[in-house]
Amino acid sequence: MSPIHAAREYVLEVAQRPALASSLPETTKAKIRHSDVWLNQFKRVGDLFVYLKRFSVDKQDAIYLEMRALGLQTFEDIADSFERRFAAWIGDRTRASDFVIGETYSAYDILIF
Repeated sequence: MSPIHAAREYVLEVAQRPALASSLPETTKAKIRHSDVWLNQFKRVGDLFVYLKRFSVDKQDAIYLEMRALGLQTFEDIADSFERRFAAWIGDRTRASDFVIGETYSAYDILIF
C-alpha cells in the first residue's frame, strides 16, 4: 500500500468510519461524508496533513462537541498521531512543478495546491 493510501485509510479507520457508524445526527454525518470526498482527492501525505491541521480545536464547534460527546475522534484529535505515524512523508506536498502545461486538472488539484 502506498503512503497516501495508508494515510487515507488511517483517517478513515480512526475518525471517519466510527463517526459514520455512530448515533450522530444525519446532518453531521452528511458533513463527515463531504470530508470523505476531499480525503480521496489527496495525492500526497503532506497535503493531507495540512488539511487535517486546518481544523482548529474550537471547543464551541457543534460538530466537535457532538463527536466528543460520543467519544469519537476528530481530525483535531488525530493530527498529532498522523504526523508521527507518517513523519517520513509529511514534507511530501504538491509542488508547482507537478503541474504540466496543457494538462487538465480538477478543481481539487488546484485547491489542494
